[in-house]
Amino acid sequence: MHCQLRRTSASKLLLTLSFWITHRLYAPLMRMFGAPGTGTLADPAGLPLLSLILTLCFLVFTPLTNGIVRLMENQADVYSLEHAEEPDGMAIALLRTANYRAASPGRLEEWLFYDHPAIARRIERAVEWKRLHGRG
Repeated sequence: MHCQLRRTSASKLLLTLSFWITHRLYAPLMRMFGAPGTGTLADPAGLPLLSLILTLCFLVFTPLTNGIVRLMENQADVYSLEHAEEPDGMAIALLRTANYRAASPGRLEEWLFYDHPAIARRIERAVEWKRLHGRG
């Protein structure tokens, strides 16, 4: 529950920031693109520009939101290992997901594009947990 509260708070903060950026950039960009008589943010003629600004905000914030999800997934993995005590089952389940994404992406690739931790790192965590707890 605590993780979801943090994720929701972070999402609300990023959305608020995106809307603030949109509010600040809309009028100057409309003037720059040669549509000074378009009016306010409520004018439907500005919808393409609003969409462009928000899309760019979301694109820029994607690595941050992915990082938040990865942090939560790491915490979920730790919770799973501590409570279910099934590192082999976790590793097997993770291996089954390797066919639709790279199991061991580079750090930059993971940071930019992945909203879950790399499968190889998650399996390594399960193996390490098993070793530390004398289960194998």
